[in-house]
Amino acid sequence: MLDHTRDELRRGEPLIGPESALGLDSLDALGISVAVGKRYGVRIATDNSARRVLASLDTLIAFVGVHRTK
Repeated sequence: MLDHTRDELRRGEPLIGPESALGLDSLDALGISVAVGKRYGVRIATDNSARRVLASLDTLIAFVGVHRTK
């Protein structure tokens, strides 16, 4: 269970990994990728580019903004 609220996660902070305020891991990253794909029609590759896209909320927002199809 998460101890953080949406307001506590700053957009530039790490989204995934040990530095993440949410404590998200690679399995969570896969879930985020699937959810983003379903919601916005954006495919996040499962290679190292996914690490860059999911580095923070800022990088995820920018990626979706550029690649959004819906």
